[in-house]
Amino acid sequence: YLTPGPLWWALQHDSAEKLDTKNISHPDLATGSEHPRLFSNNVLLLIDEIDKADRSVPNSLLEALDDYSFTVPYTGETITSPSVEDRPLVIITTNDEQQLPPAFIRRCLVLDIILSPEETEFVNTLTSRGKALFKDTDCFDPDTTCQKVAEMLYKKRIEVQASGSPYLPGQAEYLDHLAAIEAMRLFDQKTSEQDAIDQLADLAYGKNKSR
Repeated sequence: YLTPGPLWWALQHDSAEKLDTKNISHPDLATGSEHPRLFSNNVLLLIDEIDKADRSVPNSLLEALDDYSFTVPYTGETITSPSVEDRPLVIITTNDEQQLPPAFIRRCLVLDIILSPEETEFVNTLTSRGKALFKDTDCFDPDTTCQKVAEMLYKKRIEVQASGSPYLPGQAEYLDHLAAIEAMRLFDQKTSEQDAIDQLADLAYGKNKSR
């Protein structure tokens, strides 16, 4: 809050730009840049895995989430969005590794993202996400490969669950599996899609101790 960080830039980029702090949070404003920050279509601010932050962080965000503003310590300056239309969309993720304060939760619209235990819905959900992320790949057919990998993952989850292991492979392993298939096929196109799926399955699920 002393020098413009992501929250300051998201709420009031004009004052953040005037201070011209070249810290790690400074966005790329160069018009000749490949991805300049123009702020013309508003801002999405992602606060990822807040449950891993210090316990004081959620409480320090109460004012910002409540009023879309905060007060700069020592100077007393109020940083706020110019209008309701200019307010950023704030998305906060958590893995529930620690309980968040009730006052913080009350300021959020909570969406629990879970994988369905029902096979058809599980496979369809992951397939749609895989196809969205790998729609432009030339290394495999997204329609067939994304579904095959989703079906394989569902069977693996059933096996792991039956074994009593708490390490169930999920969406992260699914996307890792697809990314590895893409990399293998890019490196060696002689390897068929099915061979790549089969050869990389253990590696994709191994990080979760669920081989």
